[in-house]
Amino acid sequence: MVQLAVHVMADPIPLPKCLDAASAPDLLSQLLAHPSGSDVLLDAQDTSHIGALGAQVLLSARRRAVENNTSFCVLHVQNAVHDELSAMGLMELTQQEEDK
Repeated sequence: MVQLAVHVMADPIPLPKCLDAASAPDLLSQLLAHPSGSDVLLDAQDTSHIGALGAQVLLSARRRAVENNTSFCVLHVQNAVHDELSAMGLMELTQQEEDK
């Protein structure tokens, strides 16, 4: 019997305008409640800032997705956020699965 890995695509989780120490715990709660085995799809369309704690939550979610053999994707990354993540050396958070 052959078992296939099933990826469940969930609705995108919108990131807050400012993903910092104040909003990171809420995002962490959402991600911990995210169904195991589901792809992690985040929407950064309205996000203009990601601080260190917010980036840490994203890195943790990405690591969990890799461990669960699911996809991790941050959509609609604004230039300012892209620059912040680049300055922190965290460009892997914005790379799409196809880019790896």
